[in-house]
Amino acid sequence: MLHSMKGWEIWSWQTPDSTWCFSLLVGTNRNKLLAEIVDPKDTIVGIPALKGRLAQLAPNEGVCWCMEDHDIYNYNGRLSYQSEAEIQDIANYARQHNLRFHGPSHTDLQNMTTSAKQHKPGHELTKAR
Repeated sequence: MLHSMKGWEIWSWQTPDSTWCFSLLVGTNRNKLLAEIVDPKDTIVGIPALKGRLAQLAPNEGVCWCMEDHDIYNYNGRLSYQSEAEIQDIANYARQHNLRFHGPSHTDLQNMTTSAKQHKPGHELTKAR
């Protein structure tokens, strides 16, 4: 079982072919660089694989689905959330495995959807629909 003193961070993004990717990183007190978040060696492809990684965490670990103000940290709109139903599915899975899950609120998701509609087409990674 994996343990982290400061919990775990989930980051997510969608590739141009609509594949959802994640990273599950050790929590820290610093902002992550985009290169760390999307590093291929730490990339988890698809929700089933993410659930598999969550199952490896020790009971009572904290898991936070991060979506910092990516424009401030130069993430340039490359990160995004899944649909509310998919997030709820992952949250339920985490809680069934005795993890303390903190994810985006309904308002966060609505704001991301609005941003996605305003996002320029052709960007290398797209926002959640």
